Amino acid sequence: MKQQHESFLPPDNHDVPIWRYMDITKFVWMLQNRALYFCQLLAMDDPFEGHYTEGMAGAEEAFVKDWFPPENESNEAKVKRDEAARKNFRFMLDHIKNMKQTMYINCWHMNEDDSLAMWKLYTPHGESIALRSTYRKLAQALPEQCYFGRVHYIDYRTAMFDMFQTFNFVVRKRRSFEHERELRAVIWDPSVANLGVRPVPFKKVNDNRGMVVPVDLLEIAEQVYISPSAKPPFFEVVRQLLQTYGLEKVDVKQSEVNAPPAF
Repeated sequence: MKQQHESFLPPDNHDVPIWRYMDITKFVWMLQNRALYFCQLLAMDDPFEGHYTEGMAGAEEAFVKDWFPPENESNEAKVKRDEAARKNFRFMLDHIKNMKQTMYINCWHMNEDDSLAMWKLYTPHGESIALRSTYRKLAQALPEQCYFGRVHYIDYRTAMFDMFQTFNFVVRKRRSFEHERELRAVIWDPSVANLGVRPVPFKKVNDNRGMVVPVDLLEIAEQVYISPSAKPPFFEVVRQLLQTYGLEKVDVKQSEVNAPPAF
C-alpha cells in the first residue's frame, strides 16, 4: 500500500468515488501495460506546478531574522551570518525548482458523480472514457513507493506554507483549478537529478518525462463510463477491449450527464 506522509491528506470519506478521464488511446495503453502513467511534474502544462508562492519568494528578510544571533555577536560576525542566511535561502528556492524533475504524478478527480466539465476539459471528443474507482481501492493498489492525497488550492500571490517540506509543493495548485477536486498520487525519484541514490523500480519513458507504474486494474476499476457524446459502436469497442485484457467483469455504461429530463 502507498506510504503515509503528513503532506498527503486523505479525503474525509475513503470510499468517495474517484475518476480518471482519458481518450481511447490512453485507455488502451493502460490496458496493454497494466499500469498507470505518472507524468513528471516538470512536464506539466501549468508553470506553477511544484513552485513556491510570491509571498515565499519575498520572505528572504524574515528568513534572515530567524537566524538567531549568538550572545555578544560582533558586527563582522553578524554580516557573515546574514550573508550565509541569504545564501541558504536562495539555495532553497533553487532546490525547490530543481525538485520538479524528481516528482512524478498521476491525477484523479474526486466526485460522487461524473462531471460534464471534466469530460469537456480532458476528453473533448466522443471516443473517450472515464475510469471510476474509489480512494480506498486505489490507495490499496498503489505500490509502496507511492504517496497519495488531496490537492490544496491556494493563492500563489499571498499563500505561505512550510517550505522546508518538499512534498508540500507537489500537493498545491492554483485556485483556478479548484473545479478539478484533485487527488494526486506521487512518486519521488531523486535519482533523476543525479543525487546519488538508487532509482525507483519503475520504467521511465519519453526521455524521463513519464513513468510506467504497474497496478492491478481489477483491484481499482469499479466501472468504465464512456463519453456522453460517444456513438453506439464505441460502447461495444470498450466492452471488447475490457474482455480482451481480462476485465470483462468491469461494468461499462454511458455517461448520463447530458441526458434529457425524464419528466
